[in-house]
Amino acid sequence: MCHQFLEVDFCPNINFVIGHNGSGKSAILTGIMVCLGGKAKTTDRADSLKSLVMEGQNAGSVRVAIHNKGFDAFKPEIYGQTIQIERKISKDGSGSYRIMDEIGTTQAHTKEELTAILDHMSISIDNPLNILTQDTSRQFLANSTPKDKYDFFSRGTLLTQLSEDHQFIDGCIKTARTSFERREALLPELKDAYKEAKAVFDEVKKFEGLENEINSLKEQLTWAIVEEREAILVREKRGLLLVEKKRDERSAQLEENQENLDLQFERKRTKEIFLEAMKTDNDPLHVRFQEAKEQMAALQEERQKFEEGESHAQSMLRGATRSRDAMQAKIDQETRKLGGLDRDARERKVAEIERLREEKAAAGNRALQITEELETLDASKLAVEGRISHLREQISRLKHSIESEGTLCRQMEQSNYDRITAYGNNMPHVLREIEAIKQQRGWRGDTPLGPLGIFIKLKEPEFKKTIEAVLGPLLRSFVVDTVEDRDQLRAIFNRHRCNILMQDKKEFNITGGEPHPDVLTFYRAMEIKEPVVMRQLVIHRNIEKLGLVHTKHEGDRLATSGENRAMPRNLMTVYTVDNVQIGGHGGDVSAGSRCRAGNKVPTIFNHSEKSFTFFLIGCRERRTTIDRLTHDLKELNQQLSQTEEECNGFIRQIFTLKNDKQQTTRLTFQLENNIKKLQDDMIEEEPAQISIFEEKKQEAEDEMKLYQVQADDLRGSKLRISKDIRVRHTEMTHMRRDNLREIEEDIQKLERTRYDIQAKHREMVTRAESLQAIIAQLEEEIHTEIEQALEITNGQRIETHGQTPDKIGQILRNKEVALREAVEFTGSKEKAISNLNERHQILNDAEKELQSVDALLIALEQAMQVRMNDWEILRSKISKRAKNTFTMMMNMRGFQGKVLLDHEHKTLDLKVDVHNLGGSQVKNNKEKDPKTLSGGEKSFSTVCLLLSLWESMGNPFRALDEFDVFMDAVNRRISMQNMIRYARRGGSLSQYIFITPQDMSHVPDMNGKDVRVHKLRDPERNQARLNFARV
Repeated sequence: MCHQFLEVDFCPNINFVIGHNGSGKSAILTGIMVCLGGKAKTTDRADSLKSLVMEGQNAGSVRVAIHNKGFDAFKPEIYGQTIQIERKISKDGSGSYRIMDEIGTTQAHTKEELTAILDHMSISIDNPLNILTQDTSRQFLANSTPKDKYDFFSRGTLLTQLSEDHQFIDGCIKTARTSFERREALLPELKDAYKEAKAVFDEVKKFEGLENEINSLKEQLTWAIVEEREAILVREKRGLLLVEKKRDERSAQLEENQENLDLQFERKRTKEIFLEAMKTDNDPLHVRFQEAKEQMAALQEERQKFEEGESHAQSMLRGATRSRDAMQAKIDQETRKLGGLDRDARERKVAEIERLREEKAAAGNRALQITEELETLDASKLAVEGRISHLREQISRLKHSIESEGTLCRQMEQSNYDRITAYGNNMPHVLREIEAIKQQRGWRGDTPLGPLGIFIKLKEPEFKKTIEAVLGPLLRSFVVDTVEDRDQLRAIFNRHRCNILMQDKKEFNITGGEPHPDVLTFYRAMEIKEPVVMRQLVIHRNIEKLGLVHTKHEGDRLATSGENRAMPRNLMTVYTVDNVQIGGHGGDVSAGSRCRAGNKVPTIFNHSEKSFTFFLIGCRERRTTIDRLTHDLKELNQQLSQTEEECNGFIRQIFTLKNDKQQTTRLTFQLENNIKKLQDDMIEEEPAQISIFEEKKQEAEDEMKLYQVQADDLRGSKLRISKDIRVRHTEMTHMRRDNLREIEEDIQKLERTRYDIQAKHREMVTRAESLQAIIAQLEEEIHTEIEQALEITNGQRIETHGQTPDKIGQILRNKEVALREAVEFTGSKEKAISNLNERHQILNDAEKELQSVDALLIALEQAMQVRMNDWEILRSKISKRAKNTFTMMMNMRGFQGKVLLDHEHKTLDLKVDVHNLGGSQVKNNKEKDPKTLSGGEKSFSTVCLLLSLWESMGNPFRALDEFDVFMDAVNRRISMQNMIRYARRGGSLSQYIFITPQDMSHVPDMNGKDVRVHKLRDPERNQARLNFARV
């Protein structure tokens, strides 16, 4: 600004800054605002911060010291009793903050820390009641309307901010209530899901008994296998006993055979002796011996037949006996099984099983048919959904094409579009004059280059509007080389009433200044023919550091992709295709002249556009294209409606079929369970044909009787024959003639018999040894199996009720199949329990959350209503206090005045009576409208209004700039006296800064310790006295 170096030590209470115009009084107030984070436009002194830097300097800085004392000091352990804030501003527009403690040590550099300090100390730089700048003060004193005054009152007392906060909170509450209602609508679905999980769990519980049965059958199967092995062991032991018995019999037979053989040898010797004797005897005994021998042979042959018949009869008798015993055992077993079972009931069960199987087969066929139909419908639905998606994409593209074509054609038709008039209707005349001067060689440097937009073409047409909006007037700028050329060009612009921004040529290198190659920037989205144009855009708009994205979501993600979620390196600001700015503080081109361009006519053209005349020629074709696209859009919308209806039909059919399939599956499952149950019952209670067994038993008994009679007859005949044989044997014994050859044959027979007996004896010994080994192995294996079975059944032996492992295994497999099918239908028990607990927990959490959210929303709504009531009460109290204070201030001048506040219409007006100076009430006197007051009276009334509003707000310091600009001496003196008294009243802790160009010597109460006057030096104009002659 205008101070090379200036330090002002303000008094803690009342401060007056005086000095002549131009001495830099307002610059002090501007420095305070800028240092405490204010924007350049807020100061009413400049449009950008770089304009505040003193001419001839490259940078400037402002430092403000703030007291940080008391119990509510801001971070006293860090900053101590004084916080020093310094802000540096460079000529190029950059700047930085330094926040220091009381000894000058830097503690922070961020704007966030400064904002926290200001919020903690209730310092509002943008509040006009806190700091009333010179321009704002003059406008408010001279030209403010009732609505302006009310807006001033509302913003200054923070009622507007409170109202906006309340509206924002109320909107958030309504949004939360809407979200709550949407989530509450989902609660029935959660309840249905819980009921469904509960139904599945109940189905699973029905099969707990089936699991117990399966476990019991497994235990029975274990012991049935043990019992089967034990039965094998018993059978093997019985076989061993039989083999040992036969072995002993063979041993006895060997001994008997040996005795018979010895006897035959003895007889042989005797017969040999007898025969020797008979050779010498001529007695007919030999003849008789031969006859007896023949009779003996016949009798033996007959006895042999009887023995064979008896043996056969005994064998058949034993077979019939075994058959009878077997039939009797089966009869007993089936009798136990029957237990009174009704045959008719069995037949009914068989018929029921057949009927259930038919129903199950029909249900299975129906389920298969439904599955095939579902697959067909799903495929059709997917195809229709693909068509819907494709149609929607086509409709979206057609709408976008229609909108783009229509917008471009309307702009062309409305503006008689060509490349030059897009930059202003007078631009062709400007270019012709520039060309004429060029022909006359009137330019000192190169011919002015412009407008710049002509040299730019877009590679990314969708960002056209955004780039035009950001670059703005820069597209209509010209570039010149010399000051003389700039002046000559300005004269051309003035003649044609065309205001164009002009820039000087500068060399510029953007190497290393661009962001990551993946980021689309303004520079990368454009094709710039002239390097000079590119340099100007880089210098004044930093186009290499301005990013482009399609959506705000992408912009937010890009803007926070740097370190610590900051903007990435070499990227200042991001713009969306809808011209939404994300991040950055922008930057304006330095002030210059502007050229009026056509209304909403593009000034940048796509990369594919060859000439502007091409668009004029193609406008009619574009209209035809629009009509065709509109017709296509209508047809596509009809197709989309039909396709969506078709898709909805598929969805309804699929839903119905899924329900049918679920019911069919459940029916199949129930039928299978019923069939298994009936089959199990029939397996357990399966009856046998007892009558057949009785008939076979009777036949066996009849055969026994027949064979017994045959055996008895044959035995009697054998006994008679044996008696005759003994008689004949006795007779032959007494005969002297014996057949030695028969004795030898008997010896040979006995030897063969001995050999056979020995072979069978050896066989029995071998079999006995083998059976002993098998039995030993079986005993060991059975012992191990018993231990394992006891371990499985917790040390208890389970009764198998005589059932075989095969039968138990069959029942077990049936039960397991039934359980497996049930698990496939309903899921495992653990899964069902987990699903039920999960659904129950979700439902409980949702209900609790909804209850808590509903209670919270009710509390928030009630609190919001209380706050609104409190806000209205606060507004009423502030209004009353302001009215009373204003009336009191006006009475101090001898005026009568009142404040008229209309909150409904948002107006604030003043009524002042300046004629009742003596306090007497004159009937004819009427209150004046502020517009009819003199400048001093109006300014005095306005100052009284400011003082009355100050009563309703709290702030550490307050500043007022040139409040007395329209006052006369009397009003100025009384106003200052009122302000001093107001600042002293009630032990106010606020600091007051009043700026005025007037002398303060005539104001009373200026000599107090709490008042300090700061007088600035007169401005240095570097001007000599003008040489005017005395008149």
